[in-house]
Amino acid sequence: MLIEWKYSESYTSTSYLFSANGTDRTNIYQHLWDKETCPIDKTKVPSFKSLFYEPFYQFTRQQFLANEMELAKELGADEVYLMHLSPKFNEDFKAITSDELKSLGNSATDAWRNLIVNSSRFLPLYIEDFFDKKIITKQRTMLYYWDYISERYASILNNTSNTE
Repeated sequence: MLIEWKYSESYTSTSYLFSANGTDRTNIYQHLWDKETCPIDKTKVPSFKSLFYEPFYQFTRQQFLANEMELAKELGADEVYLMHLSPKFNEDFKAITSDELKSLGNSATDAWRNLIVNSSRFLPLYIEDFFDKKIITKQRTMLYYWDYISERYASILNNTSNTE
């Protein structure tokens, strides 16, 4: 399981196709895009360049990594999943920043899930739903962690599944 945990990110419709020093990033990832085992459904992507907008650029790199780890049986793994955690109330993060991908879902994570060949390999979850106070606090060693999480993400305390 690869885990990406977002805090308060928000993105604009700025393309990351070229790095600050002018490197064309398609050249870096083209070999993974061209592979028969590419995890992205190319029939749904208008162009490879449409993926170079955040958070899709991150999703692309992470899904490529998960796929390559699975193919290489990294650490003995038969399947590698990308779990994406984000705060439920971060509406800015949900925006689909790539114009060419706007028709693929109601949020960035919906669109991404629709873009990959095996949608089960991408697990978008809200942080508030990922943690369950009743389970975490059963372990005394996790109480400090729960205090940190509930302070960092006050909205967790408002989640009915996390009440006493």
